[in-house]
Amino acid sequence: MKFKCFSYGNVKSTNNSAMYLIRKKNFYNGFIFATSQKKGRGSHGRKWISKKGNFFSTIFFQMKKNYPTVEQFTIINPLLNIDVIKKFCGKNKINFKPPNDILVNNK
Repeated sequence: MKFKCFSYGNVKSTNNSAMYLIRKKNFYNGFIFATSQKKGRGSHGRKWISKKGNFFSTIFFQMKKNYPTVEQFTIINPLLNIDVIKKFCGKNKINFKPPNDILVNNK
């Protein structure tokens, strides 16, 4: 599966950007990253505090019948992101902090 990458400086939220691309631009597979977001959302719609210097991303694609459930993707998603980040961050220490935080060199 090929993903189109979308890079933004500041967005309302990367999830909102993904929904816009799906609904208005007919993109169905993509990876969005932004350097800041004004109104990020966490688990269960909770407010997400988007601190300066962090990396914010959303991966979106069409679900197929043989794909894992949405709940399973909650666990898989950070692992996918870690694989991508490792390609760009070289030998930096990369960890996962539940529910969905990725730390590079403990930050």
